[in-house]
Amino acid sequence: MAAFNEAQLELAFVELFKAEDHDYVHGENISRDSRDVSVYNRNKS
Repeated sequence: MAAFNEAQLELAFVELFKAEDHDYVHGENISRDSRDVSVYNRNKS
């Protein structure tokens, strides 16, 4: 069996989402304020 790497996995999901009529924009092409929080850690001690 051939190895399945991260790039192939990402491409498989992109193709799946496109096949289901979801829009796809590469992350570097998303316009956003760089000061916005993209991940918020809710597990504060």
